[in-house]
Amino acid sequence: MVDCRTHIQCRKKVNFKYTEKQLLESLSIEKGVFNKDRLTLFSIVKDEIYFLAPFLDHYRSIGIEQFIFLDDRSQDGTREYIANQDDCVLLKSSATFGDPTIVNRVGIFPRIIRAGTAYKKLIPQAFLSKEYSLYADADEFLILPPQVENLRKLKELATQRMSRCYAASLVEFFPANISTLYEPFAPSKAKDLIQKFCFFEAKPLLKPRRLRQPKKIGNSKSQELFSQFFPFENTMNSPTLKTPFSYQNRLIYRRGSHKTSFPPDHAILLCMIHFVFTNNLPIKINRALKWKSYNNNSQKYINYQKLLQKLPFHDFELTTSKSQKFNSSDQFLESQLMRYLT
Repeated sequence: MVDCRTHIQCRKKVNFKYTEKQLLESLSIEKGVFNKDRLTLFSIVKDEIYFLAPFLDHYRSIGIEQFIFLDDRSQDGTREYIANQDDCVLLKSSATFGDPTIVNRVGIFPRIIRAGTAYKKLIPQAFLSKEYSLYADADEFLILPPQVENLRKLKELATQRMSRCYAASLVEFFPANISTLYEPFAPSKAKDLIQKFCFFEAKPLLKPRRLRQPKKIGNSKSQELFSQFFPFENTMNSPTLKTPFSYQNRLIYRRGSHKTSFPPDHAILLCMIHFVFTNNLPIKINRALKWKSYNNNSQKYINYQKLLQKLPFHDFELTTSKSQKFNSSDQFLESQLMRYLT
Protein backbone atom coordinates (compact mmCIF):
# COMPACT_ATOMS: atom_id res chain seq x y z
CA MET A 1 0.00 0.00 0.00
CA VAL A 2 1.27 3.45 -0.92
CA ASP A 3 0.10 6.83 0.38
CA CYS A 4 -0.69 9.22 -2.49
CA ARG A 5 -1.71 12.81 -1.73
CA THR A 6 -3.51 14.71 -4.46
CA HIS A 7 -4.02 17.81 -2.32
CA ILE A 8 -3.43 18.83 1.28
CA GLN A 9 -6.70 17.64 2.81
CA CYS A 10 -7.03 14.33 0.95
CA ARG A 11 -5.11 11.10 1.42
CA LYS A 12 -5.98 7.83 -0.23
CA LYS A 13 -4.26 4.45 -0.14
CA VAL A 14 -4.14 2.73 -3.52
CA ASN A 15 -2.42 -0.30 -5.01
CA PHE A 16 -0.45 0.28 -8.18
CA LYS A 17 2.66 -0.98 -9.94
CA TYR A 18 3.71 2.07 -11.99
CA THR A 19 3.38 5.82 -12.06
CA GLU A 20 3.05 7.57 -15.42
CA LYS A 21 6.63 8.78 -15.07
CA GLN A 22 7.89 5.25 -14.49
CA LEU A 23 5.94 3.98 -17.50
CA LEU A 24 7.47 6.69 -19.66
CA GLU A 25 10.95 5.87 -18.44
CA SER A 26 10.42 2.16 -19.20
CA LEU A 27 9.59 2.89 -22.84
CA SER A 28 12.31 2.44 -25.49
CA ILE A 29 12.79 1.64 -29.17
CA GLU A 30 13.56 -2.01 -29.83
CA LYS A 31 13.69 -1.85 -33.64
CA GLY A 32 13.54 0.94 -36.21
CA VAL A 33 14.46 4.60 -36.45
CA PHE A 34 11.87 7.22 -35.56
CA ASN A 35 11.49 10.25 -37.87
CA LYS A 36 9.35 13.06 -36.47
CA ASP A 37 8.83 14.60 -39.92
CA ARG A 38 6.76 11.63 -41.10
CA LEU A 39 3.01 11.44 -40.72
CA THR A 40 2.69 8.81 -38.00
CA LEU A 41 0.17 6.30 -36.71
CA PHE A 42 0.73 4.67 -33.33
CA SER A 43 -0.90 1.54 -32.01
CA ILE A 44 -0.71 -0.80 -29.03
CA VAL A 45 -0.89 -4.47 -29.96
CA LYS A 46 -0.85 -7.98 -28.55
CA ASP A 47 -1.24 -11.06 -30.74
CA GLU A 48 -2.74 -9.19 -33.69
CA ILE A 49 -1.14 -11.08 -36.59
CA TYR A 50 -4.61 -11.68 -38.10
CA PHE A 51 -5.09 -7.93 -38.74
CA LEU A 52 -1.55 -6.63 -39.25
CA ALA A 53 -1.12 -7.09 -43.00
CA PRO A 54 -4.49 -5.52 -43.96
CA PHE A 55 -4.01 -2.83 -41.28
CA LEU A 56 -0.67 -1.72 -42.72
CA ASP A 57 -2.01 -2.02 -46.27
CA HIS A 58 -4.97 0.25 -45.48
CA TYR A 59 -3.12 3.00 -43.64
CA ARG A 60 -0.27 3.12 -46.16
CA SER A 61 -2.91 3.57 -48.87
CA ILE A 62 -4.36 6.69 -47.18
CA GLY A 63 -1.04 8.34 -46.42
CA ILE A 64 0.57 7.07 -43.23
CA GLU A 65 4.34 7.28 -43.62
CA GLN A 66 5.45 5.76 -40.33
CA PHE A 67 4.00 3.37 -37.75
CA ILE A 68 4.85 3.17 -34.05
CA PHE A 69 3.84 -0.09 -32.37
CA LEU A 70 4.09 -0.96 -28.70
CA ASP A 71 3.88 -4.75 -28.49
CA ASP A 72 2.88 -6.53 -25.29
CA ARG A 73 4.88 -9.75 -25.53
CA SER A 74 2.97 -11.20 -28.48
CA GLN A 75 3.27 -14.94 -29.05
CA ASP A 76 1.71 -15.25 -32.54
CA GLY A 77 4.39 -13.58 -34.68
CA THR A 78 3.10 -10.02 -34.32
CA ARG A 79 6.37 -8.66 -32.92
CA GLU A 80 8.51 -10.35 -35.58
CA TYR A 81 6.21 -9.16 -38.39
CA ILE A 82 6.44 -5.54 -37.22
CA ALA A 83 10.21 -5.74 -36.79
CA ASN A 84 10.57 -6.69 -40.47
CA GLN A 85 8.67 -3.65 -41.80
CA ASP A 86 10.87 -0.76 -42.92
CA ASP A 87 8.31 1.92 -42.02
CA CYS A 88 7.59 0.56 -38.52
CA VAL A 89 9.15 1.51 -35.18
CA LEU A 90 8.80 -1.24 -32.58
CA LEU A 91 8.69 -0.16 -28.93
CA LYS A 92 9.21 -2.21 -25.80
CA SER A 93 8.34 -1.65 -22.16
CA SER A 94 8.95 -3.42 -18.87
CA ALA A 95 5.21 -3.07 -18.13
CA THR A 96 2.46 -5.35 -19.37
CA PHE A 97 -0.78 -3.81 -20.57
CA GLY A 98 -2.77 -4.92 -17.55
CA ASP A 99 -0.37 -3.48 -14.93
CA PRO A 100 -2.16 -0.97 -12.64
CA THR A 101 -0.86 2.56 -13.13
CA ILE A 102 -1.65 5.61 -11.01
CA VAL A 103 -2.76 8.84 -12.67
CA ASN A 104 -2.76 12.02 -10.60
CA ARG A 105 -4.93 14.96 -11.57
CA VAL A 106 -5.09 18.30 -9.82
CA GLY A 107 -7.80 18.54 -7.18
CA ILE A 108 -9.13 14.97 -7.40
CA PHE A 109 -8.27 11.56 -5.99
CA PRO A 110 -5.70 9.40 -7.75
CA ARG A 111 -7.08 7.16 -10.46
CA ILE A 112 -5.85 3.66 -11.27
CA ILE A 113 -5.86 2.65 -14.94
CA ARG A 114 -4.23 -0.11 -16.97
CA ALA A 115 -0.74 0.56 -18.34
CA GLY A 116 -2.02 -0.09 -21.86
CA THR A 117 -4.49 2.77 -21.48
CA ALA A 118 -1.88 5.10 -19.98
CA TYR A 119 0.44 4.51 -22.94
CA LYS A 120 -2.14 6.01 -25.30
CA LYS A 121 -1.31 9.33 -23.66
CA LEU A 122 2.38 8.70 -23.02
CA ILE A 123 3.51 7.49 -26.47
CA PRO A 124 2.44 10.74 -28.19
CA GLN A 125 4.00 12.65 -25.32
CA ALA A 126 7.32 10.88 -25.88
CA PHE A 127 7.42 10.88 -29.69
CA LEU A 128 4.74 13.09 -31.22
CA SER A 129 4.56 16.25 -29.12
CA LYS A 130 3.39 19.32 -31.09
CA GLU A 131 2.45 17.12 -34.04
CA TYR A 132 -0.70 15.67 -35.55
CA SER A 133 -0.85 11.89 -35.48
CA LEU A 134 -3.27 9.01 -35.77
CA TYR A 135 -4.17 6.37 -33.21
CA ALA A 136 -5.93 3.12 -34.13
CA ASP A 137 -6.29 -0.37 -32.74
CA ALA A 138 -5.40 -3.20 -35.11
CA ASP A 139 -9.06 -3.93 -35.91
CA GLU A 140 -9.94 -0.27 -36.66
CA PHE A 141 -9.68 1.13 -40.19
CA LEU A 142 -10.18 4.88 -40.69
CA ILE A 143 -12.33 5.99 -43.62
CA LEU A 144 -11.91 9.57 -44.87
CA PRO A 145 -14.68 11.75 -46.35
CA PRO A 146 -14.79 11.61 -50.16
CA GLN A 147 -13.71 15.28 -50.23
CA VAL A 148 -10.41 14.44 -48.45
CA GLU A 149 -7.89 12.66 -50.65
CA ASN A 150 -5.53 11.40 -47.95
CA LEU A 151 -4.24 12.05 -44.43
CA ARG A 152 -1.85 14.77 -45.60
CA LYS A 153 -4.89 16.66 -46.89
CA LEU A 154 -6.65 16.04 -43.58
CA LYS A 155 -3.66 17.46 -41.72
CA GLU A 156 -3.63 20.53 -44.00
CA LEU A 157 -7.34 21.00 -43.37
CA ALA A 158 -6.86 20.72 -39.61
CA THR A 159 -4.04 23.27 -39.73
CA GLN A 160 -6.12 25.71 -41.79
CA ARG A 161 -9.14 25.37 -39.50
CA MET A 162 -6.98 25.32 -36.35
CA SER A 163 -8.73 22.07 -35.45
CA ARG A 164 -6.97 20.19 -32.68
CA CYS A 165 -8.67 16.85 -33.23
CA TYR A 166 -11.29 14.99 -35.25
CA ALA A 167 -13.69 12.41 -33.84
CA ALA A 168 -15.03 9.40 -35.70
CA SER A 169 -18.10 7.18 -35.59
CA LEU A 170 -16.93 3.70 -34.62
CA VAL A 171 -18.91 1.60 -37.09
CA GLU A 172 -18.97 -2.15 -36.58
CA PHE A 173 -18.85 -4.26 -39.75
CA PHE A 174 -20.29 -7.77 -39.88
CA PRO A 175 -21.16 -10.58 -42.31
CA ALA A 176 -24.68 -11.40 -43.43
CA ASN A 177 -24.81 -14.66 -41.50
CA ILE A 178 -23.28 -15.76 -38.20
CA SER A 179 -21.89 -18.92 -39.80
CA THR A 180 -19.29 -16.79 -41.63
CA LEU A 181 -17.49 -16.32 -38.31
CA TYR A 182 -16.57 -20.00 -38.35
CA GLU A 183 -15.24 -20.20 -41.91
CA PRO A 184 -11.45 -20.39 -42.51
CA PHE A 185 -10.20 -17.00 -43.71
CA ALA A 186 -6.84 -15.18 -43.54
CA PRO A 187 -6.89 -11.61 -44.92
CA SER A 188 -3.78 -10.11 -46.51
CA LYS A 189 -5.26 -6.85 -47.83
CA ALA A 190 -7.76 -4.37 -46.39
CA LYS A 191 -10.14 -5.10 -49.27
CA ASP A 192 -10.22 -8.77 -48.18
CA LEU A 193 -11.71 -7.83 -44.80
CA ILE A 194 -14.12 -5.29 -46.27
CA GLN A 195 -15.42 -7.73 -48.88
CA LYS A 196 -15.82 -10.59 -46.39
CA PHE A 197 -17.39 -8.61 -43.53
CA CYS A 198 -19.07 -5.90 -45.57
CA PHE A 199 -22.30 -4.91 -43.80
CA PHE A 200 -22.96 -2.02 -41.41
CA GLU A 201 -26.02 -0.42 -39.84
CA ALA A 202 -26.73 2.77 -41.80
CA LYS A 203 -27.90 5.01 -38.97
CA PRO A 204 -26.20 7.80 -37.01
CA LEU A 205 -24.31 6.96 -33.84
CA LEU A 206 -23.05 10.40 -32.78
CA LYS A 207 -24.26 13.99 -32.82
CA PRO A 208 -21.31 16.42 -33.09
CA ARG A 209 -21.54 19.44 -30.78
CA ARG A 210 -19.69 22.75 -30.84
CA LEU A 211 -16.92 22.90 -28.20
CA ARG A 212 -18.14 19.65 -26.60
CA GLN A 213 -17.62 15.95 -27.04
CA PRO A 214 -20.07 14.32 -29.50
CA LYS A 215 -23.32 13.04 -28.02
CA LYS A 216 -24.11 9.35 -28.40
CA ILE A 217 -27.46 8.95 -30.19
CA GLY A 218 -27.26 5.35 -31.43
CA ASN A 219 -26.04 1.94 -30.33
CA SER A 220 -23.32 -0.20 -31.88
CA LYS A 221 -24.17 -3.50 -33.55
CA SER A 222 -22.73 -5.29 -30.51
CA GLN A 223 -24.93 -3.36 -28.12
CA GLU A 224 -28.03 -4.05 -30.18
CA LEU A 225 -27.30 -7.78 -30.12
CA PHE A 226 -26.60 -7.71 -26.38
CA SER A 227 -29.93 -5.94 -25.79
CA GLN A 228 -31.75 -8.37 -28.06
CA PHE A 229 -30.45 -11.54 -26.44
CA PHE A 230 -29.85 -10.30 -22.87
CA PRO A 231 -32.63 -7.70 -22.41
CA PHE A 232 -32.61 -7.86 -18.62
CA GLU A 233 -28.85 -7.86 -18.08
CA ASN A 234 -26.73 -4.79 -17.50
CA THR A 235 -24.18 -5.51 -20.24
CA MET A 236 -21.17 -3.28 -20.70
CA ASN A 237 -21.74 -0.56 -23.31
CA SER A 238 -19.94 -1.01 -26.61
CA PRO A 239 -18.34 2.31 -27.68
CA THR A 240 -19.46 4.30 -30.72
CA LEU A 241 -16.90 7.13 -30.45
CA LYS A 242 -13.24 7.24 -31.37
CA THR A 243 -10.94 10.25 -31.68
CA PRO A 244 -8.30 8.91 -34.04
CA PHE A 245 -6.73 12.13 -35.36
CA SER A 246 -5.27 14.58 -32.87
CA TYR A 247 -2.62 17.18 -32.15
CA GLN A 248 -0.55 16.62 -29.00
CA ASN A 249 0.86 19.11 -26.52
CA ARG A 250 0.82 19.68 -22.77
CA LEU A 251 -2.90 20.54 -22.74
CA ILE A 252 -4.15 18.34 -25.58
CA TYR A 253 -3.72 14.63 -24.94
CA ARG A 254 -5.57 11.33 -25.11
CA ARG A 255 -7.86 10.35 -22.26
CA GLY A 256 -8.15 6.61 -22.51
CA SER A 257 -9.02 4.80 -25.71
CA HIS A 258 -11.73 7.01 -27.17
CA LYS A 259 -11.50 10.68 -26.19
CA THR A 260 -9.01 13.52 -26.00
CA SER A 261 -8.78 16.28 -23.42
CA PHE A 262 -9.88 18.80 -26.08
CA PRO A 263 -13.26 18.67 -27.87
CA PRO A 264 -13.11 17.72 -31.55
CA ASP A 265 -14.05 19.99 -34.45
CA HIS A 266 -17.84 19.63 -34.70
CA ALA A 267 -17.91 20.35 -38.46
CA ILE A 268 -16.05 17.17 -39.41
CA LEU A 269 -16.87 13.64 -38.31
CA LEU A 270 -14.79 10.78 -39.65
CA CYS A 271 -15.62 7.05 -39.67
CA MET A 272 -13.69 4.08 -38.38
CA ILE A 273 -14.60 0.61 -39.50
CA HIS A 274 -14.42 -1.65 -36.46
CA PHE A 275 -13.96 -5.29 -37.42
CA VAL A 276 -15.50 -7.04 -34.43
CA PHE A 277 -17.51 -9.78 -36.13
CA THR A 278 -14.82 -11.68 -38.02
CA ASN A 279 -13.64 -15.28 -37.85
CA ASN A 280 -10.98 -13.97 -35.48
CA LEU A 281 -13.59 -13.17 -32.81
CA PRO A 282 -13.72 -16.66 -31.19
CA ILE A 283 -9.91 -16.63 -30.95
CA LYS A 284 -9.90 -13.12 -29.49
CA ILE A 285 -12.53 -14.09 -26.91
CA ASN A 286 -10.42 -17.00 -25.67
CA ARG A 287 -7.31 -14.83 -25.39
CA ALA A 288 -9.12 -11.98 -23.65
CA LEU A 289 -10.64 -14.30 -21.05
CA LYS A 290 -7.20 -15.81 -20.42
CA TRP A 291 -5.35 -12.49 -20.14
CA LYS A 292 -8.00 -10.49 -18.20
CA SER A 293 -6.05 -7.39 -19.24
CA TYR A 294 -8.85 -5.58 -21.06
CA ASN A 295 -11.15 -3.07 -19.39
CA ASN A 296 -13.17 -4.39 -16.43
CA ASN A 297 -11.40 -7.78 -16.50
CA SER A 298 -12.37 -8.33 -20.16
CA GLN A 299 -16.09 -8.09 -19.41
CA LYS A 300 -16.86 -7.12 -23.00
CA TYR A 301 -15.42 -10.42 -24.22
CA ILE A 302 -17.40 -12.34 -21.62
CA ASN A 303 -20.47 -10.76 -23.24
CA TYR A 304 -19.30 -11.80 -26.71
CA GLN A 305 -18.72 -15.36 -25.49
CA LYS A 306 -22.27 -15.52 -24.11
CA LEU A 307 -23.59 -14.02 -27.35
CA LEU A 308 -21.93 -16.60 -29.59
CA GLN A 309 -23.19 -19.37 -27.34
CA LYS A 310 -26.70 -17.95 -27.58
CA LEU A 311 -26.84 -17.34 -31.35
CA PRO A 312 -28.04 -20.16 -33.60
CA PHE A 313 -24.97 -21.52 -35.37
CA HIS A 314 -26.05 -21.64 -39.03
CA ASP A 315 -29.29 -19.81 -39.62
CA PHE A 316 -29.00 -16.49 -37.76
CA GLU A 317 -28.97 -13.47 -40.06
CA LEU A 318 -27.01 -10.53 -38.69
CA THR A 319 -28.40 -8.06 -41.23
CA THR A 320 -31.47 -5.93 -40.48
CA SER A 321 -33.65 -3.48 -42.40
CA LYS A 322 -31.02 -0.78 -41.67
CA SER A 323 -28.07 -2.83 -42.92
CA GLN A 324 -26.15 -1.79 -46.02
CA LYS A 325 -23.33 -3.42 -47.92
CA PHE A 326 -20.37 -1.04 -47.97
CA ASN A 327 -19.33 0.38 -51.33
CA SER A 328 -18.02 3.88 -50.63
CA SER A 329 -17.69 6.57 -47.97
CA ASP A 330 -20.64 8.39 -49.57
CA GLN A 331 -22.87 5.91 -47.73
CA PHE A 332 -21.47 7.12 -44.40
CA LEU A 333 -22.27 10.73 -45.33
CA GLU A 334 -25.80 9.83 -46.42
CA SER A 335 -26.51 7.90 -43.20
CA GLN A 336 -25.03 10.69 -41.01
CA LEU A 337 -22.27 8.46 -39.71
CA MET A 338 -19.86 10.97 -41.25
CA ARG A 339 -19.91 14.75 -41.56
CA TYR A 340 -17.84 17.12 -43.68
CA LEU A 341 -17.88 20.88 -43.03
CA THR A 342 -21.52 21.10 -41.99
